[in-house]
Amino acid sequence: GQRRIRVDGEDGTGADLARWLPVQVIDPEIHELVQGGPELRRRFLDWGVFHVKHGFLEAWRDYQQALRQRNAALRQNEPDNLVQLWNDALVSHGTVVDRLRSEFLQDFLPLFSSIIAENLSFDAICSYKTGWSSKLSFAEALHESVARDRAFGSTQVGPHRADLSLQVADRRARHRVSRGQQKMLAAALVIAQTRYVAAQIAATPVLLVDDPAAELDASNRERL
Repeated sequence: GQRRIRVDGEDGTGADLARWLPVQVIDPEIHELVQGGPELRRRFLDWGVFHVKHGFLEAWRDYQQALRQRNAALRQNEPDNLVQLWNDALVSHGTVVDRLRSEFLQDFLPLFSSIIAENLSFDAICSYKTGWSSKLSFAEALHESVARDRAFGSTQVGPHRADLSLQVADRRARHRVSRGQQKMLAAALVIAQTRYVAAQIAATPVLLVDDPAAELDASNRERL
């Protein structure tokens, strides 16, 4: 009923283990990276950022702690000044999270685009959505969102609401391509990210592939 992690004879954490053994997966549910909600794409993105960008994990943990405190104040219907007490911490740590994600995507996307061009029968564009209006700074978005935050009982803007936008022919990929094409697009994302991370770090990533032929025709199986 307990988990204990040891690295080189010393007690460690899940993050320590992940650094030593980076793992990515292509499985029968890989299409959910395209079809599913933004949480899956954030988790995918943050796997790469965690391994490549120093300081990301600490900034993300600090951001999450401030977010929990702000959300608790919202749920308890605390006055605005107590809710906004956490804004500075959210902006400070959230800005770091957002910047490191953006930098990672800028470096990673050329490899993704080349894999798409070589292996897929359609073009796809991937872009990063910050989690708040591009017309506002994060601080301004938090200030303007207070009434909406109170209505929902949680903070509605910020890096925790970010997403990777996947578009095919100027529409969201989930509405444009078949299930098999979604799987190929998602697999291209995973393969590109695994290759990119492998080139940036000392550890060797492990790519697990489970039932790759599911819902793919012979042509797409060959491409994969």
